[in-house]
Amino acid sequence: MSLANRDRASHRRDFLLAGAALAATVTAPLPASAQSRVWTPSRQVTLIVPFSPGGSADLTARTLAPKLSELWGQPVVVENRAGASSAIGTNLVARAPGDGTSLLVTANGILLTPYLIKSLPYNLEKDLVPVGSLAFASMLLVSSTNTPDKSLREFVAAGGARSIGYSDGFSQLIATRLAVTTGKKFVLVPYKGAGPLVNDLYGGQVNAGLVSVLAGNNLLKSGKVNAIAVLADDRSKLLPEVPTSSEQGIKGMTTPLWIAVFASGTTPPAVQQQINADLRTALADPAVRANLSKSGADLSTEDLDQFRRRYLAEMEETKGFVKHANFVAE
Repeated sequence: MSLANRDRASHRRDFLLAGAALAATVTAPLPASAQSRVWTPSRQVTLIVPFSPGGSADLTARTLAPKLSELWGQPVVVENRAGASSAIGTNLVARAPGDGTSLLVTANGILLTPYLIKSLPYNLEKDLVPVGSLAFASMLLVSSTNTPDKSLREFVAAGGARSIGYSDGFSQLIATRLAVTTGKKFVLVPYKGAGPLVNDLYGGQVNAGLVSVLAGNNLLKSGKVNAIAVLADDRSKLLPEVPTSSEQGIKGMTTPLWIAVFASGTTPPAVQQQINADLRTALADPAVRANLSKSGADLSTEDLDQFRRRYLAEMEETKGFVKHANFVAE
């Protein structure tokens, strides 16, 4: 084994051992007053969302912020720092002090960014650490009302005559996977945020767009877009009338969007554990659960060790898919 590979293996082993220790010590959410606290923020906490307002990570962060503020006794603000395939906001947390006052609320797209930006200012494996899994949601393919296709099969049959818009790294990954899986050369159109994508869907400038069911539910209520498919095996509880991609004969499109919290890689393990415990306490709050469930999210039941294993597995899966799909960094 080379020195570089040995160093990576050691880093991952330590990463998982820290999660295992956390799983053993944090087995159920407890009221903040009942915990033997090792950390409480001494100043305002900023939840940095590396996307434009209105997306799944943003909605989740804003739902959690008031409860976290109550738990921590400090203001908790949500700050949207979009741009550069989420690298701008992500870098702010990667370079922040490891005191838990700057946290990243992001999604799977964080795994794709290293392949989209040639010279990232941070190392994903060393400068950031997962501290909590929050929610999962299926992805939804919606189309402009100007697009004639009424099903995923019709949309796929049109192939290169159809365009798919996306506004983040994970959506780009899913759009590319759909193209690779079906063997069709769709026109993939990047957008700098959900707002511009939605505007072009409404105006018919792009045929379809990829959004989470959380965001897609509101779009469908506008009557200006149609639902083509939920990209999953099972129908969405929020949109039970929308058929899945599996039902329509397209397999291999079932990776869900996840929303999670990351801290600076310099954050001490004990502080990571306390943040995780507080996130789980916030998620157990009935009002928080009701609001997130109403939006269509499936609340995470994973402990930190389980999520870290998922995260590392998806990191390797993304690496393999990117190589297969011939992604080119900017």
